Amino acid sequence: MEKIIIIPARKNSKRLINKNIKILGDISLIEHTINFAKKTGYKTFVTSDSDTIGEICKKYKFLNFHKREDYLSQDNTPTIDVLIDIIKKFSLFNNTIILLQPTSPFRSLTTLKNCLDNFDIYKDTVCTIEKIINPRIGKIVNNIYKPINYKIGNRTQDIEILYKENGNIYIFNSKTLLENKYYKENMFSVEIKNEEVIDIDEEKDFLFAESLIKLYNKNGNRD
Repeated sequence: MEKIIIIPARKNSKRLINKNIKILGDISLIEHTINFAKKTGYKTFVTSDSDTIGEICKKYKFLNFHKREDYLSQDNTPTIDVLIDIIKKFSLFNNTIILLQPTSPFRSLTTLKNCLDNFDIYKDTVCTIEKIINPRIGKIVNNIYKPINYKIGNRTQDIEILYKENGNIYIFNSKTLLENKYYKENMFSVEIKNEEVIDIDEEKDFLFAESLIKLYNKNGNRD
């Protein structure tokens, strides 16, 4: 199966306005993901309802830009609908789909290789995950805090370790997506750490990523 990268980038964002085109370092946020895609050599599609993002994509000759329709650009639009739209429009019916969210500016080719290796082994969806640093998880019911995975008084080392998806990389079989399923039987995982777990959702995330880029540029240890 051919490997295809899809980068979905909506125009609007409620918590951080226009975050995909916000300048991070010396380029827009989405360009960090575009540059990573370029390193892979894989055919890449950017799907967006934003004309500004379309103009950015024109700078990258290897990209295929798809102007997404409004009904696929709403706050409640499932990601799977966006992926299926690209698969059908460009006849990607028997391919390995690599989903890269533009909100993750830090990735490594090693992590991508690990994800693809797992995909080849398990023949089902693979995603990147991260360990939850403080595993004390609870919920609020009628203003009462109720622990979910522990009892009050448990020592941290006695609490089961929990993980979460971080949206850095997803690997799918296009046939599975066309069945309107995110995975066939199971979703497998690759744990990532450090800057790769950064997912820019709010201003504080952006400022943290910006500080890291300044540090890397100062030390000369970033591509």
